[in-house]
Amino acid sequence: LYGLKDMVTSGKEKLEISFWSFSLGKRGSQEISFQVPALSSHKIWQGDLSKVLSGAGCQDVSDCVVSLQVIDRRNQVVSENIFFPGNPKDAKMQDPNIEWKFEEMERSRIRVTLKCDAVAAYVWLDTNVPGRFDDNAFVMKPQIEKKIIFEAWEDFSIKEFASSFTVRSYYDIYYK
Repeated sequence: LYGLKDMVTSGKEKLEISFWSFSLGKRGSQEISFQVPALSSHKIWQGDLSKVLSGAGCQDVSDCVVSLQVIDRRNQVVSENIFFPGNPKDAKMQDPNIEWKFEEMERSRIRVTLKCDAVAAYVWLDTNVPGRFDDNAFVMKPQIEKKIIFEAWEDFSIKEFASSFTVRSYYDIYYK
């Protein structure tokens, strides 16, 4: 696993590797401190992924998803990547039971707060109201709220937004 520093300054950072079972939630995590020199790449971690997954309580590569978060010295997440150690079509996904609520904001904006019961891969949001979501096609972790802002390109009502709002995930496409 390599880190790439595209900034002109270097500093100590942490990599948090978390293992999320599709059926059991978070199975474990480990932190690795590292320093990547400015404007360069550097090896951060190397190991046997099967052993690490097994040690985290994942039965096999189809049972878990892995979250990689880089945390800076101010304890802020500066980068997050999710990957499937196996093929996503073979993953042992559970129905994530995604729930949502809306909160009207100023100037044609709505905050959508989502929560799920199981790992939800490739969650995407849609509505017939012209506009854009500030994030889409993301992975959700169980019991961790995800807040998304929708900004409309024209005036609309929350009723209009809510009546056409849909949430889908990888589970909906391949398992329902």
